[in-house]
Amino acid sequence: MGVKEKKKYRFKAGTVTLRSIKKLQNSTGLLLQKAPFNKIVREITAEFAPSMMYQKKAMEALQEAAESFMIERFKAANKHAIHAKRKTIAVDDMQMAA
Repeated sequence: MGVKEKKKYRFKAGTVTLRSIKKLQNSTGLLLQKAPFNKIVREITAEFAPSMMYQKKAMEALQEAAESFMIERFKAANKHAIHAKRKTIAVDDMQMAA
């Protein structure tokens, strides 16, 4: 006589995703982690000026501007996808949003 295990509850498709989207929309923090972003910026600028130094506020402003740009780009791509009657953005949508 085996003990019947309780079945784990599964949310409908997209429920957890919508919950995380709402959470991110209500937050004001940065989406990208600071350390990896700083590393990429330093790698890119090392090609032009190897001894370049950054102030903390300058790096924060750069990250804020980069995230703002990406968000606007994704919004435009999403509008293109909606216009094409799709829910998922495609590469073509990102290219048209440029």
